[in-house]
Amino acid sequence: MQDSEQQVSNHRPGFEKIDPTLNSRIRWLVSALGGPSPESPELYVLGDDVLGCLRDIKRWLKAYDEKLDRLDVARCLSETNMVNVDLMEILSHSSSSRDSARYPQYNRISLACVELLVPLTWPLDKTEITMTLNHHWHIATLRRSQVYYKKSVLAHPSKSILKACCVNALPAMMTPTSERSSRDDGVIRLVLYLFRNLLQIEHVEEESDDVREGVSRSFTIASFNAQGIFGFLLSVISGVPENFEQQDVITLEVMFHLIQGVNLESFVTPNTVSEPLHRGDYLSQMLQGGEGPKSTIRSQSRHNRFGTTITFQKESGQRAVLSGHSVLVDEGAGLQKLDASKKWRKPQHTGKKQASIFGAEVHLSQSAQESLYHFLLNAAHCGFSALFQSVRKAIERDSDRIVGTINSTHLFYVGGAMIRFSRSLKQNTNEATDGGCIGFGELSSLFYPETFIVLFRHIRECIELKSWDDVQAGCIYFTQVLLAVSEMIQSGSAEEQSVAQNTMDKVFYEETLQELMVSVLRSGCGQTVQYLNTVTEMIHVFLRSLERYSRTNANMIVKSKRKLSARNKGRANSSASDDDMGEPRRPSVAERQFDFLQCENKFLSQPCLEAFLDFLGYYKEIDASQVRRSITFLHRIFVKREATIGFYSVRIILLLHSLAKHTEKLPNYDEVGTFVRHFSKQLVRKLNECPLLFVELLFQKPTKIAYFLQYGREREVQARRTRLPPVLYFPTGRSKDTQIAVAVSLVLQDDKCHDQLAWIESVCNRAIGERDLWQKDASVSQTASPTESLALQTTEVPNIFVRFDDSKHALMHFLSSRLQLLMKVMGFEINGRDESSFAYVLPNIVSAATFRENIALLLKNKNAPISQLEDGESILSCIRTQQRKGTREQEGRNHDNGGDGNNDSDLSPLPSEGDFDFPDNLPEKKSRRREKGRLSSQQKIPLGEDEVRERRERERRKGIKSAVYIASSDDDSDAERDREFFEKEQSLRDAMSRATIEALGDQHLGGDTGASKKRPSAGGLTSGPKRPKISQLNDRSSDGLGGSTESSDANT
Repeated sequence: MQDSEQQVSNHRPGFEKIDPTLNSRIRWLVSALGGPSPESPELYVLGDDVLGCLRDIKRWLKAYDEKLDRLDVARCLSETNMVNVDLMEILSHSSSSRDSARYPQYNRISLACVELLVPLTWPLDKTEITMTLNHHWHIATLRRSQVYYKKSVLAHPSKSILKACCVNALPAMMTPTSERSSRDDGVIRLVLYLFRNLLQIEHVEEESDDVREGVSRSFTIASFNAQGIFGFLLSVISGVPENFEQQDVITLEVMFHLIQGVNLESFVTPNTVSEPLHRGDYLSQMLQGGEGPKSTIRSQSRHNRFGTTITFQKESGQRAVLSGHSVLVDEGAGLQKLDASKKWRKPQHTGKKQASIFGAEVHLSQSAQESLYHFLLNAAHCGFSALFQSVRKAIERDSDRIVGTINSTHLFYVGGAMIRFSRSLKQNTNEATDGGCIGFGELSSLFYPETFIVLFRHIRECIELKSWDDVQAGCIYFTQVLLAVSEMIQSGSAEEQSVAQNTMDKVFYEETLQELMVSVLRSGCGQTVQYLNTVTEMIHVFLRSLERYSRTNANMIVKSKRKLSARNKGRANSSASDDDMGEPRRPSVAERQFDFLQCENKFLSQPCLEAFLDFLGYYKEIDASQVRRSITFLHRIFVKREATIGFYSVRIILLLHSLAKHTEKLPNYDEVGTFVRHFSKQLVRKLNECPLLFVELLFQKPTKIAYFLQYGREREVQARRTRLPPVLYFPTGRSKDTQIAVAVSLVLQDDKCHDQLAWIESVCNRAIGERDLWQKDASVSQTASPTESLALQTTEVPNIFVRFDDSKHALMHFLSSRLQLLMKVMGFEINGRDESSFAYVLPNIVSAATFRENIALLLKNKNAPISQLEDGESILSCIRTQQRKGTREQEGRNHDNGGDGNNDSDLSPLPSEGDFDFPDNLPEKKSRRREKGRLSSQQKIPLGEDEVRERRERERRKGIKSAVYIASSDDDSDAERDREFFEKEQSLRDAMSRATIEALGDQHLGGDTGASKKRPSAGGLTSGPKRPKISQLNDRSSDGLGGSTESSDANT
């Protein structure tokens, strides 16, 4: 007995790990389901409590396997063969009238069978992370059992198992949506899950040919068509989203597994499809292929096969054995033969390669192709566009029925396949004339702008997650959209051309799409052939479509990300705390004119080139169109853009040489030979011009070296000048004590410039020392001679300029808004508009007493800084930020403003009189556009005492005429000419004054006599005296009314 059990365990590895009590319990429930009738063994008889037993088995699956994450119950059921023996018989007899009359609850029994089939056929997608020891024991056996489950469902003699499963969902489907319960929706989803599971089950390698054919895609499609499953699916598709919104995701997944790996272009016309070759035909093809040219390898004969044997001993002590008489001739010949026998195999890097959902191409039989052809055509007519839009909206809302990125992958894969299918139908003229093509209106939701938003987000997220299958699905969809839009533009329909134009406008408007395409192309290095084929095709179609669109639309506008301006760069380089001052930021995007050459430059990098070279390395596996696609991209870079240095490497030279040698005598490869010849000529010419390139052929060339080899010089990089940081100021109403306290606290909070307080203190002490020294000299001058005393009194208080220790020290103050704020409230002004001329100036209008008070406040708050104001207000709340204008001149004017927040351009630093290079009264150009932040006359804030003195001083200087505008002829004096000029001016003023007095007196006299009375107005009011015109004054003065002849002459 023990020996028999040991033999059973050897045939069923892992079964002995199952609990015997669990196994006996499951076997007892299965045996109670029913069995053959004693009277007629061909008839299956149900047990007394078959429904209860089915529900008990379901409870065991749910409570033991699902909750404990084990596979013991499923393994026990596979050992009992319950699916093939019991469930199939129950479902096959469920539609029989006699059984329905005998068992009134047959519908519930059939539904219970479906509820068991779904978990038993559920995909066993276990990863290395989720796999447990229990899974390793049972998963291989369960996968083989699932293959037999599928074969039993599809190849049952009754041909009605799938139909019986569909019957369970019909009552729920006929129920109106408003009256349908959650259980009804669950029943419909349950049936769809069963179809999905059956489509996903594939044969295992160990099974026989009969099993492979019974579970093949062709046999599955034929069974679906024969049992009405396609009609069931079309009913669900036509009701989305009005009636079957909860079933849209699983329906799309069923369609995905139906068309996965199928070339839809090959059976557009079902009548022209040929039957696939049988196994005997493969042998005939091989025999026919043997009749071609014989191999050129010379076979060995018995004369040189045996005989001489030579042994070589290497320096490392290893021995190599060679045979043949040619080895005896020369030692070099033997070593050459030894090297020729070696074969180098490139190591396979499997870092990015993974199991792909886009496996090998699936070949269908003619009947299966016809069935799938009609199903896809009817699905497009019934409402695939609505199904696509419903799933896309569920992905946007992140609905509960969306699981990860797999549903997005199914969406874009099926959408791309449908577009490809419709394009093939349109290209077939026979189908177009027969009305079998798919119009744009039936796939309209696939071209919506919202779809592209979801697509680009899906690709971007999957690149970050390194989920290359999902990226490949998105690339397939985008490629088919671009091809379909290009065909719509070339079509004669005005509606399709308008839709295609709008689609192009929406897609190419975002410049981020170009960066996304570059990222996808960069990810192709080291990938599989299928991935490289999809990516290179998408880039090829994208560049061609974009180039064609930019040529037809000369004024093409794209929305690009705004580059970091100099203002933001200054903020980034300054202390990090300066960014928290509440400064409003500009928008991060802007529109600009599109330049295709600038866009094409993004694809000229070495990683982008490597993806096409990797794909071209499989030239023995890919067809002629794929080779031409890669050569076209190389031609775009090497010939059109003349970026030749990146091609000059040993790897590319050997690859192109092997490619040209392989395609030399093959048709449809003319472009390869032409490009290789041009490449060879350019390589030889460049090697003659630059012998250094012989060494660089062995290495990858960085950007600097490639630029030097290309142009013979190093790239010149122009350093951009750093602009001033934002200006910080205090609003009006803050006292000097508060301003200095807040400024000191801000500097102490900054980690980069808090140590500058000691330097500021020393600068202030030196400045007050110089001011005291000048005042001492002024007091001494009072006791000096009158001439010296008068010279000192006429000399103003000099300005004090503060210099820095070095350039780094100056740059720190130049980039710190907090240090500048502290120096301004201390009384200093800022001079210079760049880091080279930046300096602090203490103007002469700041008195020594005021400056001493500021120093005292600085020392007080340095030793005891404040964290908040007295009223509990934050110190940052009393700071304002002033934006700078775009020009450097405006930046200088804004920066030189004090802490009062006014934008008056008159408030510039005050140097001494000897330092004036340009006059203060130079007329400024008034901007048409009112400067942002300039206060109106009603909103101007009253200035303080220091500001008033400063303003008066500036107004006084405006009256001084600069020597810049004094001509040399002004020094020539003529007394006679001056006397005549002043006499004429005096006489003219006298005549005008007398004429004015007389005019006023005439009006007064006329008012008394009533000579100048006017007609009363409509309101009964008389108009008052009007102001006399200049012409009236001249006439009255010429009539001699109180005037003389001399005055009239002078007036004339």
